[in-house]
Amino acid sequence: MGLKLPDGDFLVLMADPDLSENLLPLYKIRWTIECLFKNQKTSGFSWETSHLLHPERGEKLAIVMALASALAIKEGLIQHAIKPIPFRKTVDALLFSFFTYGLRTLADAFKNTPHAINNPLILNGVYENVR
Repeated sequence: MGLKLPDGDFLVLMADPDLSENLLPLYKIRWTIECLFKNQKTSGFSWETSHLLHPERGEKLAIVMALASALAIKEGLIQHAIKPIPFRKTVDALLFSFFTYGLRTLADAFKNTPHAINNPLILNGVYENVR
């Protein structure tokens, strides 16, 4: 299946010829999942640096990160309604994602709580990679 995008580029999707469904809705779902994995691995939570040895702890971590991702995206949507994310100058796309917007807002809120003053993780800059 091929598709010409509004910016003039082409999107080509390939699949088994027996697949009679329209591939575009499936690709949109797949791309959403890929963005979630990127957010959990490199753009916010650094899952791969956890070095967990017990599978059951990894399952719990995945659940907590999924909930945190949902909260970050929801907060990003709320903040976008208040102050919209600017568009990139070169392409018709947002400058950063709702996830990043929400995660920055939540991280800043936790940094500015009274408990943050005595928290060694915040004082040592562990949470700085969210920016």
